[in-house]
Amino acid sequence: MTKAPEDPSSRLTRNFLPHHYVLKDMENLDKFRVLFDGSAKTVSGHSSNEAQLVGPTVQPSLSTTLTKFRVHPIAFTANISKMYRQVLVAAEDRDKQCILWRESPDLPIEEYHLNTVTYGTAAAPYLATRALVQLGEDEKEKFPLRAAVVRTNFYVDDCMAGANDRAAAIKTIDELRGITASAGFPLRKFASNDPHALVHLPEDLREARDTLSMDDEEVVRTLGLHWNTVSDEFQFKVTRKTQASQSQNESCFLKSRKYLTR
Repeated sequence: MTKAPEDPSSRLTRNFLPHHYVLKDMENLDKFRVLFDGSAKTVSGHSSNEAQLVGPTVQPSLSTTLTKFRVHPIAFTANISKMYRQVLVAAEDRDKQCILWRESPDLPIEEYHLNTVTYGTAAAPYLATRALVQLGEDEKEKFPLRAAVVRTNFYVDDCMAGANDRAAAIKTIDELRGITASAGFPLRKFASNDPHALVHLPEDLREARDTLSMDDEEVVRTLGLHWNTVSDEFQFKVTRKTQASQSQNESCFLKSRKYLTR
């Protein structure tokens, strides 16, 4: 963000977003997420989100993405780091996403522009995903196969892709990292059903494992599912009511084939 100019005329058209933070881990106070409320009503009785166009869906559906993901014998997942914040908003539109801020209660409140796509605003999902799709279009002449992955194997910021063999998987991962990084979309949290396909990646780019998994195997979360990369199965955690009306957590899993028949 940058400090908004002290221009009385533009100040009259600025829209300010309420914001607060949410802690991810009460034991780690440095790790938190800031939430912005684009649905908050102004004195007009309307919100910023009501005035925004949300745009069409430009990525494949969730079911399509999951099905394509299982076509490959060697499958992998990844995630774009802070995707929304990698996309700049046009300067003339930044008055519509301002916040009030001060570093200390002893200092005066100041006005700031949020310069990038902001989570909590109605147009944010379209702006971010459309930028990613455009990246795939821009790179299709130079990297036709990998650019197609950018266009069709992402669901918002989650990549679910693969290859027919380990060598092809490694090449796909490396070229994808290069394409996305060139547009400021760094990939991280890589996971695969073939650990050897990821050995060339730094440890901090690999997905942390879920230590609460059913069998203490390597389980990662992707698109709301738990993927056991060792047994190559999707797992679902459910809660079942007992006869004593008490809830107990159980884990059940649905096996997925190593790959689907083409």
